[in-house]
Amino acid sequence: MPWRACATCYLKPQLDLFSQALVVALGSKAQSRLKSIGIPFFPAGAAAPPGCNFSSARNSWNEAAMILRERRITKLSSELSKKNSA
Repeated sequence: MPWRACATCYLKPQLDLFSQALVVALGSKAQSRLKSIGIPFFPAGAAAPPGCNFSSARNSWNEAAMILRERRITKLSSELSKKNSA
């Protein structure tokens, strides 16, 4: 499978640079590819038809956005706490 070579040679090394990033896999194809190269991810519904037409897809996008906001708030709070204690 040609995508496996791209995922291993390019995608994985690039994502490894952002080890703290939240990776959201939109759709089952993205999820299976990320799983095959060992990248942790948040599974979400596809962004293209037909998957994007399901209400569960929109709910999963909202959940991913909520997780990202929570992580950002936690990180900012931690940085502020470190700054205040210094």
